[in-house]
Amino acid sequence: MSIAAFGTAPATSLSAVPASSAVDPIFAALQRERETHEAVEIQAKIDDAKIDEALASRGNVKGSMWWKVVRKIEENGLMQAHDTWRDAQDDLLTTPPTTIAGLLAFIAWLLGQPEEGLLPDGWEETALDTIAASIRAMTAA
Repeated sequence: MSIAAFGTAPATSLSAVPASSAVDPIFAALQRERETHEAVEIQAKIDDAKIDEALASRGNVKGSMWWKVVRKIEENGLMQAHDTWRDAQDDLLTTPPTTIAGLLAFIAWLLGQPEEGLLPDGWEETALDTIAASIRAMTAA
């Protein structure tokens, strides 16, 4: 199932959400996902800069043992950041919004995701289950 089937929606910023919805746990989950994603991007830039600097200081040593060790260190840092981001995505995808504002923010986040590659396998079904659970809980009250 393609998220494009839902149509398009404008991006929602957390500052546009009414203060009364701040208790909705989805906003903390959205914030954590955004911050961990930024951390992955920063880690990748830092790692690239470190490698570029190291290459400049040692000359072209690609393929050497030194190069392999540097690449492994870089991969480990980036993998740790990516794992934290993936955990934040999993938490977000399984946190049912408790308010209409939260539900709309969650749907806007979903619609803003790229078609492939950055979300865990099965995310579409998980997201739909979370939306359904959120609607059930809000209409039962």
